[in-house]
Amino acid sequence: MVSRGERVWRLETGELRYTSTKWTEQFHALYRGPDGTVEGLLTYTIEQHWAAKMPENTAQVRSLLATTPAAESALWYFLFSVDWVVRVDTWYRAPNNVLPLLLGDPRAAVPQAQAD
Repeated sequence: MVSRGERVWRLETGELRYTSTKWTEQFHALYRGPDGTVEGLLTYTIEQHWAAKMPENTAQVRSLLATTPAAESALWYFLFSVDWVVRVDTWYRAPNNVLPLLLGDPRAAVPQAQAD
């Protein structure tokens, strides 16, 4: 995994902010393995939007780190179960990411861009 210095953590938690960007409160989900060891962390925000009195909210993944396939799957399933969220924006994922295979219809995952 990529290590993250103190400055990155301060930016991620909102303690340190760029003046040009608006801060959006983040949510965090932690996955612990059977022995209690932390095996995954999900950080996301919710972009709220309502249309015709119905929620069309988007969960935007800021970071998903997992050391085991079980942790990664559990964190994705958790995010898919958040109330009133109808879309998940995953940001950049590897081309061989397991995410489409977790969906009932893998074609429901629509890539917006591909790059190195």
